[in-house]
Order: sequence, then structure tokens, then C-alpha cells
Amino acid sequence: MQYLAFEFALQEEWQKDIIIVALNQLEFVGFEEKEESFIAYISINDFKEEAFGEFITRAENIFPVSYLKTEIADQNWNALWEKNFPPIVIDNTIAIRASFHNPFPEVKYEILIDPKMSFGTGHHATTFMMLELMVAETFDNKSVLDFGCGTGILSVLASKKNAFVILAVDNDQWAFQNATENFVMNGVTNAEIVLGDHAAFADKTFDVILANINLNVIIDALHSFALSLKKNGSLLISGFLEHDESAITTAAAAVKLSVRSILHKDGWAAMRFILEE
Repeated sequence: MQYLAFEFALQEEWQKDIIIVALNQLEFVGFEEKEESFIAYISINDFKEEAFGEFITRAENIFPVSYLKTEIADQNWNALWEKNFPPIVIDNTIAIRASFHNPFPEVKYEILIDPKMSFGTGHHATTFMMLELMVAETFDNKSVLDFGCGTGILSVLASKKNAFVILAVDNDQWAFQNATENFVMNGVTNAEIVLGDHAAFADKTFDVILANINLNVIIDALHSFALSLKKNGSLLISGFLEHDESAITTAAAAVKLSVRSILHKDGWAAMRFILEE
């Protein structure tokens, strides 16, 4: 699978936020921040030239937009990750590293991730906050759904926290392969990964549901999540900006999901909900 990379040169932080929100809606799957720019990535198969052009036209009515578009082959992407993927430690409890990094024996949960073309290394604010929420969550002997699993990083932590069984779902073939490899590297034997969408879990129920995706997908999936969540079960979500919290909360309340905690980082938000009795 090949991807397109768009490097945007921006003068102000608020400009970046506007572009990221829009690109999330256009199915861009990852963002890499640099000192005076940021790079957005999307599969060539998912890229819609007309929709992207319409967004650029609208944005240029607000501020100048300058970007460089390049095509990235799989092998170049892997080299880029190896160059720019430093280890990360969260709350002195979780260490996330690639296979080519030195171990972190002092932390409670060490996670090996070779991300390739999938989203989820702990560096982006949304993944970081999901892991923080998971540290505070009890997983012992619980059933878990990881929807939009990406690299499988959330499933790996759930397994290390003694979850009973995990269903990881993603609609991207590359994520399916990458998560499978990461499960093997981390000795995860209680997780099943499925290439699919909502239908993959429609007839199942879970104690905990994890979803680090984007605003529209989350809102569309809330009803399905509520149907598949056991009473008093937890829903942990991220992938949306702080100003989208009210839209999420309103949609969640309609299906009896009550917000219990909210985290913020770099303008992004993560939330924990409980399914009411």
C-alpha cells in the first residue's frame, strides 16, 4: 500500500488545528509535527482530490496555505519511522519502544510497537491520553473491544493488564497485518484481530470498549457501542479536539452513556463514559 504525505508550512498554531480537523474528516490517518511545519498522511486509495481541493480553497480564504505533496513507498515509510520514533514513557508506568530500542525493565508495562503504516505509537496526544485512561481502568478478567485498533497498542496494554479476551477491529489491511505482528512481539495470545467494521462486533458484548478514531466515526458508532457495552461497562474514546466534546457528550447521552472523566493534551481530548443502568 502506498501513501501520500502533505507537508504544510504554517505560521500559527491555530492554523494547524483548523487543517487537522478538516483532514481528519477526509480520512487522513496520521500527523507528524515538525518545528515549523507538520506532515499529514493518507492512503492513496482513500485520497479524494476534489474534496481536498475544496478544503484548500476554503482555508485560503482565511489564511495562506502552502504545502508540499509527496508519494511514500512502504519501505521509505518504515525507514522514516525508524528515524523519527523515539521511545516514550507515560506516567512512569508504560514504556513504548520499537524493537530496535533498548528495553525499559524498570516500568510496569513495556510495549513493543513497530508502527509501519498504522496509527498508534503513544506520541500523538490522542494515543497518549488513551493509555493514561487505561492505566486507571481495571481490566482483570474483562472482555475488551479495540475498535480501529491501528498498531494494536491499546489491545497490547489491555492484555498486559490481564484482560480476559480482546477483539481488535480495523478496516485497514495494513493495520490488520501490523497489529498481528505487534501482538506476536508482545506475547499477546488472548486477542483476536478482525478486518472489518461495526458488523464484526454486532452480536457481542464487552466490559470495556476502546476507540481512538475520529469525531464522525465515533458519533456514528456510539449507538453500536452502547448496544455492545455491558451495564456499567466503560467506553474510552479519543481522536477529536477539545471543542468537539459537547457534540460527543450530547450524542453519548442519547444512548445512556454518561461521561465520567475527560483529559486534554495539545488541543485534543479523551473521554471515559459509563453505560448507565
